[in-house]
Amino acid sequence: ARVHKDISMAPQIGDERVWLIDGNGLLESGQNALLKVLEEPSAYARFIVTIDDPVRLLPTLLSRAVRVDIPPMEEAVLEEFLREQGVSEDEKIALAKAFGQGIPGVSLEIASSEDFLELRKSLVRWFLKFPEHNTAEVLTEDYKFFESNRGRSNVLFLLLHALVRDCLVISRGGEFDLLMQEDLAKAFQKFTKHYRLSASRWANMSRSINKARLHIQANANFEMSICNMLLEIREEFHYVRNSER
Repeated sequence: ARVHKDISMAPQIGDERVWLIDGNGLLESGQNALLKVLEEPSAYARFIVTIDDPVRLLPTLLSRAVRVDIPPMEEAVLEEFLREQGVSEDEKIALAKAFGQGIPGVSLEIASSEDFLELRKSLVRWFLKFPEHNTAEVLTEDYKFFESNRGRSNVLFLLLHALVRDCLVISRGGEFDLLMQEDLAKAFQKFTKHYRLSASRWANMSRSINKARLHIQANANFEMSICNMLLEIREEFHYVRNSER
């Protein structure tokens, strides 16, 4: 909406105006709105859209873009960078490399976080018990866990997505060294043996997490987004439990 409002304003200094847009927060409706601007752009307008995965963008939007891939920083270089910034704990460096995806700023934020390790432990404890919770517990106690960490919701989504991803890897017989959280391999192995979900069901969870993240980034209702995500994740476990009866 802001682009539509500002696009008619010519640049006051120079010949061009540049909009920097975070594509990770664009829902389909937002992409379609941006597409309308791109179909008849002003001569002075330039747009830079940053996104973690281009697959999230509509093909019609991608077709009007010049794609520039920025490769992730190599692990050895990233570790050197973190140590130069004063990060010395091996555990923090390992997690920063795993979750930072080769992006120096994200990795440093993780490694410098005072509560990242504790938040991770709390999330894992919660998730391993979550499949046994009933609907009332999902909409009260489970939601409260996310509400109490609302200010760190981006980190929670990152951790939860990694957790589901690692469970998928183990459920398909993947090697432990493929995990983002190798130190939790045995716990995940026990968990996935107890809840024998198919790869498609783990993938459904990942999509639910990403959908909730995008909705919240787009200023959708926090409680509704989180509760819908939790109910969808629980449904995947619930299906397996019912099929075993």
